[in-house]
Amino acid sequence: MSQVTVKSKDVTITASLLNAESITSQHTGASLRQISISFRVTGPQQKQLLADLLQKKPKMEVGIDGPPAGQWAIGRTSYSYMQGDDTETHQWDLTEAEQIKVDALLLGDIEVIPTRYEERFDDAGTLTINARVRLSAEELQKIKALPLYFPVLRKGLNPTPLEMRFGRGAWSEHDGFTKASLTLIDRKHDTPARVGMLEPLISNIEVMLAVANEKIKILTEALEAKGITEPSLWDQSQKRLDAKLAGPLSELWRVDDLDKWPDDSSDAENETGAAAPRQ
Repeated sequence: MSQVTVKSKDVTITASLLNAESITSQHTGASLRQISISFRVTGPQQKQLLADLLQKKPKMEVGIDGPPAGQWAIGRTSYSYMQGDDTETHQWDLTEAEQIKVDALLLGDIEVIPTRYEERFDDAGTLTINARVRLSAEELQKIKALPLYFPVLRKGLNPTPLEMRFGRGAWSEHDGFTKASLTLIDRKHDTPARVGMLEPLISNIEVMLAVANEKIKILTEALEAKGITEPSLWDQSQKRLDAKLAGPLSELWRVDDLDKWPDDSSDAENETGAAAPRQ
């Protein structure tokens, strides 16, 4: 059985190799090595060192019958022990790490370069992207004109485009450009439909807003019939409201300065519950 050395900045572990295989990266499609190892720890000091390491889960160097090298990510871990015995037997899965970095995002035919980028897959293999970008006025209008689902290409990371849609994300307007936090969700997330967190709250609010909108229309039509207001006034106001509230960069998600706003990745589940309303 091969010997495996696993090393971090503070801890070096000598383990036995249980299994080794190659897997396909969800992010890049590249072939990555994955191993399972077993090792023992004894005494409170070693157990505490291991507990501290698992809390941080840093990238590890790994050597199989040789010196440790490279970058490996800690995956699934488990341990067992016998009652009355101070020794624990641990099993870890380790996967060769890769750099998740894009050169640009192609949204339909619109190319943007993220200033921050993160992507992750859920247990069902559904991709969610969080990217912060700066958009010109022309790029902003093109993004707002995209259909509900559109192809997304992660240039420099994966050559295969995916059908995605926008989730909810904050944005801020500045002199000559817009800072936007774009949440992109794989179309697979919507089939079959899944109930998101904040539901039925969001759907009920949308219904209430629609009802309020219809009441305003009825009132405006009554005022027009009596000659109190010009018909064109309502049309112009409605168009302005539609433009401001519809699409991925709605006024509902505007902030003073996006750079002072927390990252969206921690709230990913809230962002992926339902398709962003489009008109």
